Amino acid sequence: MRLLAWLSVALLTGCYIPIAADGVVRLQGEAVDQTGRPFDQCALTLHDKNGKPLQTTAAPGIFSTSFAIEPTRRTYFTTMSCVGSPAEARSAPFPAGTVELYEKPVELGRFILER
Repeated sequence: MRLLAWLSVALLTGCYIPIAADGVVRLQGEAVDQTGRPFDQCALTLHDKNGKPLQTTAAPGIFSTSFAIEPTRRTYFTTMSCVGSPAEARSAPFPAGTVELYEKPVELGRFILER
């Protein structure tokens, strides 16, 4: 009960409570069709370097989003799939997990998918 009270006070006063996934990677890019028109509903999935999917988030065709990751420099890549496209696109591998890498968002570029 004491722990719950302490956590409540800490959260209400804005105290920082570290968690296991204490790193963040910021990603931006766009998913468009062959004519350059952005998709409306897409899913962006973060993978580790071995291809294991770690997290997925909804993303519009033009996106800027973040994923919580381990606070250790590692290599990742993303895949993008969109409603209305049978294809899935894959980004190039990129490093993430350090403060220096967080300060500049990873520019994934343009995913071009068929409609």
